[in-house]
Formats: sequence, C-alpha cells, structure tokens
Amino acid sequence: MHKKERIITFVLLGICLVLIGAFFVGRSMRESQEQDRLSEKDFISTFDVKAVNRIEITKAEVITVLEKQEDLWIITSSNNAEADNDAVDTALATIENSKIQALISTNTNQDSAYGLSSDQVVHMVLFKDGSSFLDLFVGQNGAASQTFYARKAQDSAVYLVSGSVYNLTKSDWKKPQEAVAETEESTL
Repeated sequence: MHKKERIITFVLLGICLVLIGAFFVGRSMRESQEQDRLSEKDFISTFDVKAVNRIEITKAEVITVLEKQEDLWIITSSNNAEADNDAVDTALATIENSKIQALISTNTNQDSAYGLSSDQVVHMVLFKDGSSFLDLFVGQNGAASQTFYARKAQDSAVYLVSGSVYNLTKSDWKKPQEAVAETEESTL
C-alpha cells in the first residue's frame, strides 16, 4: 500500500504541475493578446489635425501658447512671434499617428520612472474653437526606437506610444532665424 500511495502522490503532483503550467501559459497568452489588441489601437481615437487652432504647452513651468491665425502658427505667449509651422505640424502629426505599443503602468506613483512627474513632463492641451479636446502628458523616450511614454490627463494609465518624443518636447517653437531673414528679404 505504501508504494501505491507514492504513485498516487506523484500522479497528483504531476497533475498539479500541469495545471499550474496551463495557468501560466493561458495567462501569458491573454497578456499577449491584450498587447496585440493595444498595439493596433490609436492612442488618440478621434483627432483632426486641421481642427486644432490652439496649443498650450507647459514644460518646466514655462507655458508656451501657440495659436493658428489663418495658415500660420503664432506664439501668443511670446509677443506674437511667428512659430516654426513645420515643427508644429510635425508635432500634431506625431500625436495623430501615434499608436499604443503597450500599457506600462496604472500606478501614478511611478510617473517619474517614465518622465511623467511634474518636474519632467511636457503637458500639452489641444484646443478646437476655444474648447480643449485633448489633454496629454508626454514623458521621456521609450526603450524602443521612436517611442515615448504618455498618458491622458484624466487617466492613470501610462502607455508606451509610437512616435518621436522630440517632436513634442521642443523648448523653442519659434521660426528659425534664417527662415525669418529669408522672409524679410523676399518682402523687400
């Protein structure tokens, strides 16, 4: 009987190991499917670049306000200086085309690890006809090329998002001086 009990114990132990293995394989497959589902999802579901007519960017407590006047972006927070339209258009295209690569965290206590703490983050608010429609926090570069960490203002979820963080975190949105000089020469 003692030998029979050992065999039963080993069989039960084997069944337990198979069940534990099946649990972890199933969990891994669910996580993989979730990542696949997220990677196909746009970070910003409804976004019309042409509708944006004001952008507020806060970086290190400095607020830059860009407003579209006709076809030009103007920095109203800097004596109505002409903005680098290409840079603004590129930033908007980056947001428009961004896709979720992965859900990274839902714990806001870890924001600093992703460049999303108040002293590191770039806070962007996009407006359409005087109303904000996108409130976005942009963090640091992700580990993969052309990715960055971001979260929406009303959401604790931090995502790894496709796109170039450089396009969104510029310090100077003014039109380059050589372009300003060329414009002045062509008007003479």
